[in-house]
Amino acid sequence: MRGAGLFLVILRGSRFGGGHERTGPAPVRVLAIDTATLSGSIALVEDDQVRAESALLVHGSHSSVLVASVRDTLARAGVTLEQIDAFAAGLGPGAFTGVRVGVAIAKGFGLATGKPVYGACSLQLLACAALGAEGPVVTAIDARRGEVFFAVWNASDDGARSLRAPIEHREPVRAGARIAELLEGQRAVVVGDLDETLRARVREGRPRCLTLSHVASSAAGRTT
Repeated sequence: MRGAGLFLVILRGSRFGGGHERTGPAPVRVLAIDTATLSGSIALVEDDQVRAESALLVHGSHSSVLVASVRDTLARAGVTLEQIDAFAAGLGPGAFTGVRVGVAIAKGFGLATGKPVYGACSLQLLACAALGAEGPVVTAIDARRGEVFFAVWNASDDGARSLRAPIEHREPVRAGARIAELLEGQRAVVVGDLDETLRARVREGRPRCLTLSHVASSAAGRTT
């Protein structure tokens, strides 16, 4: 779930309002929201453990279901909004409306409670969610208008992910060819929020030397 992955990212410290390094102890209880795509997620994380999480599988604006899903997630964990130590939101790239709604709600919660709010790249959240992947990780999100946002991430000893090249958006076949170029024949775990048609088109750009370990749906946790 990307909400849990978001928690791993925010502890390294991107904060709204200037991107300054966070100092002091890590927040104990974090409510994380990622609505960059139509398959968004909410997670309540406490002491590095996911207490409750919700998937948002909607075909319209997240605004109609997000607040209700937050309330449900908190209720299942037996936690009130005032007991949250920090809030976090995915910053995209992705659907503009979804990102705007998620960020606005997270910032609103922060203002209402006086708690800090953090943000992180949604493609990086997907990469962090690929737990246990030892090699490079490819993340991809539907950019609409027939294009795909994608990035290739390197692994590090502490489990963090660093960009191999800047995030790009291209037509799916060209995106697949660019991903193969960046991987230079390495095996990779691919995590994305793409429908079957986009996945197939991305695969068309793959040269024969590239082998992908799996393609996972971030929303439903499927592997194909």
